[in-house]
Amino acid sequence: MAATMWISTNQMAEMLGVHEKTLRRMKTSGMFDEGIHYRKKNPFSSRGVFLWHIQRVELRLGLI
Repeated sequence: MAATMWISTNQMAEMLGVHEKTLRRMKTSGMFDEGIHYRKKNPFSSRGVFLWHIQRVELRLGLI
């Protein structure tokens, strides 16, 4: 069975070779769409802990 496609912010940043702050700035600038590229880990929490979809992010960045 394939590994999960959703990973944490720090894992996504490490995978892309960027700092977590850079990934957050990219998200804030509108480069990524909520529900497609990232989602809240707990949608009922006021705290912004996000999960990222590996393939969709790589596709958006032109890495695959």
